[in-house]
Amino acid sequence: MSHAFTPSRRQVVAGIALFAIGGRFSSASAQSAYPSRGFKVIVPTGQGGGADVLVRSFTPSWSPMLNNQPFEFEYQPAAGGQVAYELFMNKRDRDGYNLLFGNMGPEIIMYVTQSPSYKFPGDFIYFCGVDIDDCGIFARKDSKFKTVGDVITEAKRRTLNVSVTRIPHPGSIGMLTLAEQTGAKFNLIPYGGGNPAVTAVMNGEADIGAGGISGVPNEAGGALRVLTVFNRKFNQLAHVNENAPLVNQALGTNLPDLYTSRAFAVHADWAAANPESFRLLKETAAKVFSVPRFKQDISRTPQPWDAVKYLDQDTCMEYAKGILEVAERFKPQLTAKK
Repeated sequence: MSHAFTPSRRQVVAGIALFAIGGRFSSASAQSAYPSRGFKVIVPTGQGGGADVLVRSFTPSWSPMLNNQPFEFEYQPAAGGQVAYELFMNKRDRDGYNLLFGNMGPEIIMYVTQSPSYKFPGDFIYFCGVDIDDCGIFARKDSKFKTVGDVITEAKRRTLNVSVTRIPHPGSIGMLTLAEQTGAKFNLIPYGGGNPAVTAVMNGEADIGAGGISGVPNEAGGALRVLTVFNRKFNQLAHVNENAPLVNQALGTNLPDLYTSRAFAVHADWAAANPESFRLLKETAAKVFSVPRFKQDISRTPQPWDAVKYLDQDTCMEYAKGILEVAERFKPQLTAKK
């Protein structure tokens, strides 16, 4: 004879508790499976530029370490990168699947000059720098500017037109500092990207160019020459830029180190709420630099491998804060406000 089973109140409560515990374990398991879908990366510059080359070379070697999840790219170069950062901070889910790949130097200067709605530091974290692109001055090899001294001499006689990728850029700060310390006169013309800025020098629209120089020796069939590097102690690409002199050694000036670095960033509140997932992103990103495919992919681009450098979270944030300070100093010139 069978008997129907009627659970007691204690058994019902215990069952609910076990169900809840199981739910928590399922949630934890889901978190441990991060990432479980593809990533979307906002790039604050246009397609074909240095950031695009680097991010497309980097992510194929990163994806296998992240459960083979794919990466999609969205390019938002408007307003010196401000549009991209505003979208990233205000329109994209803070879920660890939306990343930003920015050029820290120019975009922190943009932050100072344009006073956007987000806050740095505080709202986002740069966690993996991918390169160090020294800044300097370049010209056509067949121009009359053979040295940086030639540039200064001519710029004391007349105003030189200088192509830059954008006004808020460490290269622009370098030219402003040179003008301040030597009495030279420069007219900075933003061209909206590295390729257009180089083209302006090639076709004679600009007398010289200023900005990142890592790709310059390989541009335009070797028709350009780097005249000087805005670093205090080290020319990291001396072997490909004809050993261009450091600006302070050549001119007796006192410029700070001015370089750029592209880096991945995440929302700070997501990183704080998901430390294990954030640690996974950082640890796997660091490992990419030793993956042979990454070097092979870079070798197919104008980007020299010697400019590829890993910068960890602390180094990225220290660099960005330093740029923030120097940009505040030059804010009136960068914004044309007195």
